[in-house]
Amino acid sequence: MHFTFTLRLPQKPTAPGSAPRIIQEQTKAEDAHTIRVAWQEIIPKDQNGVIMGYMVFYNVKDQALQFSQTTLVKEAIIGGLKSNTTYCVRVAGYTKIGPSPTQGCYYVETLQSGTLYETKLKPGIDINKC
Repeated sequence: MHFTFTLRLPQKPTAPGSAPRIIQEQTKAEDAHTIRVAWQEIIPKDQNGVIMGYMVFYNVKDQALQFSQTTLVKEAIIGGLKSNTTYCVRVAGYTKIGPSPTQGCYYVETLQSGTLYETKLKPGIDINKC
């Protein structure tokens, strides 16, 4: 009789193994100075623990200076941006061990002026009479 035993040692905890996925339909310029970013959570098998929050990284396209903000929810509003400018946006989730990787840049261009709502209005419509 022959027996085979497999010994499984506890693995060292690791940071999440994949990036949150940015939702294209919900990630866009809100106005000339604001971008809304939304994403899906990291797939469960890659979370490697409890996701404690998310870091949103952004910078002007092709510029090294990067900014970030932290949030507990799967959406962020980034304000104070330059108008008519393309931004690279990336998102990482993090556990107590560390952050996930990020996907490549998701590019969003802020509006030249006004708000997204104003740019979708048809000329000649008085919104005060609606």
